[in-house]
Amino acid sequence: MPVGAFLSGGLDSSLVVAAMHRLNHRDTRTFSAVFPGSSDDESAFARRVAGRFNAAHDEQPCRHDEFLDALPYWTELNDDLVADASSLPLLHVSRLARARGCIVMLSGEGADELFGGYGSYHKFVLLRRLSAVVPGLTLRRSVLQLAAASGLVADQDRPRVAEYFVRRGGYLGTAAVLSEGDLERVLTTTALRDHAPLPRAAGTSLPALGAFDFERRIPDDLLVRTDRATMGASVEARVPFLDQDLVTLTWRLPARARSVPGVSKIVLRRLARRWGVPLQTVMHRKIGFQLPIGDWFRGPLAGLWETVLRERVVPGINYGALAPLVRAHAQRHGDFEELLWRFAALELWYRRWIDGRRPLDPASVVGAEAAWR
Repeated sequence: MPVGAFLSGGLDSSLVVAAMHRLNHRDTRTFSAVFPGSSDDESAFARRVAGRFNAAHDEQPCRHDEFLDALPYWTELNDDLVADASSLPLLHVSRLARARGCIVMLSGEGADELFGGYGSYHKFVLLRRLSAVVPGLTLRRSVLQLAAASGLVADQDRPRVAEYFVRRGGYLGTAAVLSEGDLERVLTTTALRDHAPLPRAAGTSLPALGAFDFERRIPDDLLVRTDRATMGASVEARVPFLDQDLVTLTWRLPARARSVPGVSKIVLRRLARRWGVPLQTVMHRKIGFQLPIGDWFRGPLAGLWETVLRERVVPGINYGALAPLVRAHAQRHGDFEELLWRFAALELWYRRWIDGRRPLDPASVVGAEAAWR
């Protein structure tokens, strides 16, 4: 029976394929999502890795029309919402794997949390160190304003920079896109009555940040996302980086062997070079199955937001505060696609599972002209 692997072209998935090769799998197959025209398309990296390890490689193009076609089924799979846009290409690739006869697929979940792979970890550490040498809340706020005015801090990053640098708040996790204050602005007063304080990491070191995500995001987000996307295509996913013995061994490693501020996955990069992973992949920045949904929200999916802002279906959302973010994103005054996708996913989920009277057909809004553009 063939065994497949999700191959984004990044370090983690490439290491999985390299391990399969070293274990002499005779029928190794790799599957990638391709995003034509996107600067985040990693298909060339994936092809290079597949070729290096003699894997039969297949690619699944992901365009906005395929994305829209999959949304109704994706909403059915996510009756308990996991608002992760990467699950859409994961579903597409899983369907391709099933069609090629692969019913068991290996995935790279867990490596980033164990080995300090997320850029937000390193940014948090940097911001906290900078805040320690800038005394006083007022002065730190002025520094942020100057940095934003000079373009050093993008509009979409200001909430987290303010939270970590100005207020010296604890780490909120890789899934967080809003600070406490910004969350309060996009929720109504009624919703805020039941709003509990956001959980935060107990420590400020890279291992502490990874442990926080490992305990919260891995079980409640990433594994749920992967399980639903793969099972939605009748495929079984396995996650070798989360093997209990490997996790235990990893926690015993010195922190500097896993990551140091500015350099992630130290031991994994050394292992990858030893196992023959191409140098371009070893040094490449992390992307993953990253949809170009920000461009789609400015183009073919702009009409979706026109419908959402006009109908205002979900109670608890302050649509008046959300509309300026939609407008700023459309006019390229910031890249708010991550935040906007969370609310779009919530909208789709609520209309399907809570209020079935006003379903939103994403395909019907393609190409619709948005009045706020």
